[in-house]
Amino acid sequence: MYFVQKKTNFTVYIFLTLISMLILNCGITKYPEKIDFTLDLSNNDNENLIANGVQTTTFTVKIPKDASTKSIMLKTNYGQFLSIENKQEISIKAEEVEDNDTALVATAVLRVETLPGVGLVSAKVDDIEKLISISVDTAFASSLMGETSSGFVDSAGTTIATIRAHLKRNVGEGNVSQGIKVKFNAFQINAALDTIYGMGRFTNFGIGISDSSSVAAVNYAADTGDVTIGERIFITMTTKAKLGKPLTDTISVLAR
Repeated sequence: MYFVQKKTNFTVYIFLTLISMLILNCGITKYPEKIDFTLDLSNNDNENLIANGVQTTTFTVKIPKDASTKSIMLKTNYGQFLSIENKQEISIKAEEVEDNDTALVATAVLRVETLPGVGLVSAKVDDIEKLISISVDTAFASSLMGETSSGFVDSAGTTIATIRAHLKRNVGEGNVSQGIKVKFNAFQINAALDTIYGMGRFTNFGIGISDSSSVAAVNYAADTGDVTIGERIFITMTTKAKLGKPLTDTISVLAR
């Protein structure tokens, strides 16, 4: 009788132990092992990036060789990654390289915009994400050339001229950045008095801002009552140059 009771107690103990293990296991969630990875940034010849629309910088992502996930998602809010479609979001695959025995390596090339500023690039593997920032400076012009939409303006203001400053960089240096200021001024020469005086009016207070076509433009009207009819109006435009010295050009229109 005692033997039967002892055996029954042992059976109950085993049963309760199994039930407890089952309950505990139901509360366990197994998460995939996180992958530790690094994101390195390098750019051409260690020079500062400038917003010329052509310069590139290379991003390198490294993950352990035993990582189960080889796919890396790269995103940016500035420029475009060079790929088949040139997008701001691409997926790259980490692979073995000869000079690295401990990590798999993936690289991507980013081309800058023509708008200077600060951009972010993120690399994501599974649920791990790391960010790095890039600073892109202004690509100033190497030359400036003025242009007018009309060869004359009238004192009534019915004929105005659009004055354009075309900003350019040297061959092979890419484009001029957006957002560069150009200052416009207008004047006539009084030969009798040997004086130079300003007249007329510009839109935007005579400040033009370079656009994506590397052109800064303002409109000019001669309806302010201080223009000498029949004389030429000279319009100068000035902007900061690549080497720090100002660039200037002058064109003229006839006052009618």
